[in-house]
Amino acid sequence: MQDLTKFKTLLSEIQDSFLSIPFGNSDFQIANFIVNGAQTPQRAFRAVCLSLRDKILTLNEAYYNQLKFKVDLDELQEKIGDPATDKFTRRRMEIDYEQKISQQRDNEKLLIDAIHEVELLYSFWQKLPHPTRAEFEAAEEDYFKISLTKQVLGIDGAVGSLENMGYVLNAQGRLQNSAPRLVDNLKIPN
Repeated sequence: MQDLTKFKTLLSEIQDSFLSIPFGNSDFQIANFIVNGAQTPQRAFRAVCLSLRDKILTLNEAYYNQLKFKVDLDELQEKIGDPATDKFTRRRMEIDYEQKISQQRDNEKLLIDAIHEVELLYSFWQKLPHPTRAEFEAAEEDYFKISLTKQVLGIDGAVGSLENMGYVLNAQGRLQNSAPRLVDNLKIPN
């Protein structure tokens, strides 16, 4: 049987590098494609709320999974320490314990990313106007005028994404700054 100790060290080094980058949405994506891509403040607020809802559900599930995880670890430790446990069962349980600890590292990375996204989304949530349902419905015509006009003009896909980022293509096909973005108008840092 091959010794995988060196391989585990390599995997650990690789996993450490994961902490430096987002696995979820980057701050740039949230500002430019969730908020700016919404076209109106009312739609931006809705998009932020929907994103927050998804993250809150994820974090809530993770919280309860962590509680169960702790119980699983405590149970394994108790069984490993029980003198009535035969040596092969004990060794399997020790492996299970080590494996659970290893898997938890990946879960923690995803939690760190989810918490970061919630914090950023919350900053947008705080600064965007919080429309009532009537205010939201009243702004829908403006949203669809903007959205449909952009589609008619061919400002969708990559061109629409560039506009969300604050750029347009000039007649020579070069990028230039466009009108202020929603986050610029609301003075929301991105």
